[in-house]
Amino acid sequence: MTGVNHRSSPRLTKLQQRFQQHVLVPEADKLIDMIATTPRISRATRLRIYTDAYRLRLVEAMDSDYHLLHVFLGDESYTSLMHAYIEAYPSRQPSLRRFGAQLPEFLRRAEPYCHHPELAELADFEWALCHAFDAADAPAVSLQQLTAVAPDAFAALTLGFHPSLKVLSLHCAAPQVWQALNEKPEEAPPPFDWSTQARTWLVWRQDLRMMFRPAEPDESWALAAFEDGQTFGDVCSGLCRWHAEDRVPQRAVALLQQWLSEQLVVTIAIHTDDSSAISNPAR
Repeated sequence: MTGVNHRSSPRLTKLQQRFQQHVLVPEADKLIDMIATTPRISRATRLRIYTDAYRLRLVEAMDSDYHLLHVFLGDESYTSLMHAYIEAYPSRQPSLRRFGAQLPEFLRRAEPYCHHPELAELADFEWALCHAFDAADAPAVSLQQLTAVAPDAFAALTLGFHPSLKVLSLHCAAPQVWQALNEKPEEAPPPFDWSTQARTWLVWRQDLRMMFRPAEPDESWALAAFEDGQTFGDVCSGLCRWHAEDRVPQRAVALLQQWLSEQLVVTIAIHTDDSSAISNPAR
């Protein structure tokens, strides 16, 4: 466009900053002095069009991450929750991908939601599914690659798991409630059945499918041990906390076979004591 100065003047820059501040926090800068009025629409109404639209878009974006929490709460309660969350955690990044990350924590501490801890766990589960959906991909280790490891090297075997894997500790039946709402949103879901004892759940992506299932305490411990860099031999020793020594190899192999079939294992390596380097027979 000929004759147009594409550089923002200091006055325009200040106006843009004030407008952004008003949209984010209307009480901080009313901005009324900068808005023209018309016979049909007042200054306040014209400003509210922008502030309301901004929050409406955030609420809509959050629905893609927490759709079944929305279904469970209903439109009115969900919208009220989202507006409270937006006030507590305003968007700070151009991308909205991580905007909902603090919702489970918000539900745990904010009134009146903190009196319903099952809501935070349902949000935890939905957020884990979002992570699994967006996580990087990695080729799974095959049974043939594993059997290529020399038997005398198995004790030094280490494992790496799929980037989408999330391990959750849940006190209620949030996954079952989520599944019921997903399959039949028009029907009342089962009760959350809150328990004082937490149960471990695994959430991950297998190809293009979202997967989840409960894990027994020994499996949960074994996963954490491998993620900490412990070897197959270390894990077998640790499994003695749950199983008789002569039953440990069978249990360890069963876990390994299950993880392979679920495409959870993406790296195998042999740990060497004389070096921090890791060799990888699977690649």
